[in-house]
Amino acid sequence: MGLLTLLAAGIIHFILVLLDIATAFLVVRLLRKRFSWQFLEPFDRIGSPLVSYVNQRAGRRVEKALRKSFSEARLTAASLLVLVLLRTGIVLLFNALFAS
Repeated sequence: MGLLTLLAAGIIHFILVLLDIATAFLVVRLLRKRFSWQFLEPFDRIGSPLVSYVNQRAGRRVEKALRKSFSEARLTAASLLVLVLLRTGIVLLFNALFAS
């Protein structure tokens, strides 16, 4: 494996970790909306700016594509779906390009 491949793998790994963190906070938000578990409240507060940003960027695009208006919970679920599909696409593309 060359140096360029290792650098690309490191960058891709960093992006995937960021997507995983955003996904975790979206799941926490969905669980917090559905159940009133108090131990999730600090995590929801910490991830609130990130969840709002992801909902604004990804969720609103889903709304525009489907021409529907979603509640906050459905918007978060749509954003979660977008992040999961994005992560899967990145992994598949990376494996196709850099398969040994």
